[in-house]
Amino acid sequence: MTLSIIAAVAANGVIGKDGKIPFYLPKDLERFKCITKSSPVVMGHRTFNTFAGLLPDRINIVMTKDQEFSAKGVLVVHSLAEMYETIALLKADEVFIIGGAKLYHDTIGRAERIYLTSVIQEYEGDTVFPAINQEEWDVLLVRYFNDHYFTILERKDTVHKIDLDMKHCSGEELQLGFDMIPKSVRYDPRSAEIIGAYDKYVPHGRR
Repeated sequence: MTLSIIAAVAANGVIGKDGKIPFYLPKDLERFKCITKSSPVVMGHRTFNTFAGLLPDRINIVMTKDQEFSAKGVLVVHSLAEMYETIALLKADEVFIIGGAKLYHDTIGRAERIYLTSVIQEYEGDTVFPAINQEEWDVLLVRYFNDHYFTILERKDTVHKIDLDMKHCSGEELQLGFDMIPKSVRYDPRSAEIIGAYDKYVPHGRR
């Protein structure tokens, strides 16, 4: 099982304001739906409340301290330990952490892959994405768009391989949008291409 994080982050690191995403990227929403389809998704209670209901075609897992919380069709966990036990039992190929900020912070140390959308513009907000230590990650893929950058990162020395078919994503924007960086290419200060990729995807200009 691969534990993955998927997130959209503003140029200043912001991911949320007043419990909502402060930016709207239709193409990225389509990409999110495609990448996470048929996989378990784990979210905090506040993140779950931002949706109109269950995310379809996915196993929805909500982590909350509220012992009374329940929702039809939702698996509820109350701690990280319980979350890890639950997703292990599911025996899924990949499980996605989809927010919010605390859950990202608590799981990034164990995540093996990050699907990261970096928005060019800065936004005001009250929650931010955790810093990424570039020494721990390989860049597998970089794709540039007019208002954002999409990258896939994988923790160094992992044995996993990315599925570039993106689970049979449909749509021209998705099919043609994957510029693969070979796994053999590690982060190298002498490589302007890789440095450029890091400069663009790392939230808040963190190096």
